[in-house]
Amino acid sequence: MWVGRKWAYLAVAIAVMVAGCGSVADRVGEELVEELLEGSGIEDVEIDQDDGSIIFTVETEEGDQTMRMGGGLPADFPFPLPDEYEVTTAFEIGEGDQKAFSAILVVPADDFDKVTELYENFLNDEGFEVTKENMLAGDTRFVFLTGARDDVAAIITLSVEGDEGGLNLHWEPKN
Repeated sequence: MWVGRKWAYLAVAIAVMVAGCGSVADRVGEELVEELLEGSGIEDVEIDQDDGSIIFTVETEEGDQTMRMGGGLPADFPFPLPDEYEVTTAFEIGEGDQKAFSAILVVPADDFDKVTELYENFLNDEGFEVTKENMLAGDTRFVFLTGARDDVAAIITLSVEGDEGGLNLHWEPKN
């Protein structure tokens, strides 16, 4: 797998890609980012855009590694979704059964307990060993759910302050 530093370069590349607008700017941005990444020791990088997603594919000794950002949730996103939500960020990295997913959603604060129950039930139903922690920091309420199985780890963080809730979902296959 990739060293974390290389994915940090991709995060910088995302900022450059997002700054461009229009098809000419998009193509120039793709070429500039490809050159920047290759100059940083990341070789054989391909950058594409599809339905609002930015897709980075890098050829490595272990095989192609892909990172997709934006454009909503991937079709094979492994988590159930609450009734009401808005995607702010979504990533998928890797291929096949080694694909990791991460997403940040906004959910209504009134649904906090219902959303917590949704994910706690999901983890239990899917055979995860579940750990749950509640925390209050000032006016912000948090719930941390972690799930462990032989093949994958899941981390779910919910927070609520005022009338808005946040939901972070992370799915990480174990090698």
